[in-house]
Amino acid sequence: MRVVVVMSVAVACAHPAPAPTAPAGPDDEAQVAEANVAWFEGKVAAICACADRSCASELNREIGDWMPAHFGEARLDEAQRQRLRDAGLRTQACLAAESEISKAAQAIIDMRAIETRMCACADAACVKRVSEEFETLAKLNENTKASASEIQEAAAVVGRITECATRAGD
Repeated sequence: MRVVVVMSVAVACAHPAPAPTAPAGPDDEAQVAEANVAWFEGKVAAICACADRSCASELNREIGDWMPAHFGEARLDEAQRQRLRDAGLRTQACLAAESEISKAAQAIIDMRAIETRMCACADAACVKRVSEEFETLAKLNENTKASASEIQEAAAVVGRITECATRAGD
């Protein structure tokens, strides 16, 4: 099934992107961007709920049809781009079932949640609490196999966690 997702994304990317529509104002553009991200996340949730290959294939076709028409409609902020990346990882995890790939993808999603909590810390006590959560996650995933790109992504997340911990500890 992973091939279907990749093929849908490849097909969507092969079509020329339509000219961006011009939302009426900044608030409208933010609303369009949020609606697009929410739509995609909804499709990912539906793919993860599929019981068979045909269900996932149909949803992937819908995503493939939708993407070229909506690509470039509104600028995404960094949080929305991250949500799309996370949704892609969730899709990969769902389609890979209980494979090592899904464990690595889920570990990265969990690490990003820890990153968010760490970057919200304002004192050393918070940093300590979140660091303990991170250590627990690291122990749970110490034997998880990951691709080179997953290792690179995990390293980037760890770097951001470290930066936030250092900033909060000062």
